[in-house]
Amino acid sequence: QVGLQKVNSIAHPWDGGAIYNNPPSMFTPTLKGNLFARTLYNESGDFIVKVYSIDDNNNFQLLEELHSDHESTSNWSDGSLFGFSIDISDKWLVIGDPSAVGGGAVYVYRIIGGDKFKRVTKLVSGDQVYDDPPIGAAVRVFGNTVVASSARILGDSRVHVFELHE
Repeated sequence: QVGLQKVNSIAHPWDGGAIYNNPPSMFTPTLKGNLFARTLYNESGDFIVKVYSIDDNNNFQLLEELHSDHESTSNWSDGSLFGFSIDISDKWLVIGDPSAVGGGAVYVYRIIGGDKFKRVTKLVSGDQVYDDPPIGAAVRVFGNTVVASSARILGDSRVHVFELHE
């Protein structure tokens, strides 16, 4: 039998607005080892990804806030869905943004020393044609392999596989 005990939580205020006017404070949280990442819609109208470490007493310590640095094609107030999907491995943090201009993107960060994050590349599908679904709706990283989906609700989808070379 598996037991479950809540040991801690992190809050982010939400003003109660409709989801299409004020998106949820968290899209896809992810946890790997002692690293935890989540997407927030902040007071400035930007989507950001916050990365935390979790200590032995299950306390969260903010390590870094990662921000989008691109134009996008989304309808959200800041025009960005940066952080729509997130995944962490031992070496990589990957962040999907299906709103990035040019058909979406996946941003890859190298984890340095367990608590620093350096953006090393931006992955795009490379085969975007008019009305193809944007990449970044879902991301996963396994070793040096990144898998990213491009999809739209009730529409076409694709899976893209990238190999990272150090």
